[in-house]
Amino acid sequence: MEATNQASVETTTPASFELGGYSQQRECGIRCPACRKEMEFCVNDNYEFAGCPQCRGMLFQQPVFAQATEHLRNQVSLPRLAPAPMDPTQLKVDRFCPTCGSKLETHAFCGAGNAVIDTCSSCGVIFLDAGELTKLVRAPGK
Repeated sequence: MEATNQASVETTTPASFELGGYSQQRECGIRCPACRKEMEFCVNDNYEFAGCPQCRGMLFQQPVFAQATEHLRNQVSLPRLAPAPMDPTQLKVDRFCPTCGSKLETHAFCGAGNAVIDTCSSCGVIFLDAGELTKLVRAPGK
């Protein structure tokens, strides 16, 4: 009997994120502020962000976040939904910026939608938990 030496090739499906975002399956060298898993380079309609393949959190640079949110609100054909009331317990998290180590500021988003976002005033990143981007895009108004 002849032994065969076939290399087993493991293929993984890229992590998918809200509203068509997907992982490029390359680690980006930072850990998710929510679950501490290594984040990956991701893209959504040419807007780059770091995404967590475990909890699906999304980390944006502030200018990219603003452009992507506005673009998605204008492009995505989801019905506008009145946002559900914000859960105040979401404001009671302690997270640290994965890029500079500063404490993230957790607060309600000032625009449309009752989303809670985490921002870093030191380096300018915004972290969204899974589902938050969809809340912002689907909310009526601007």
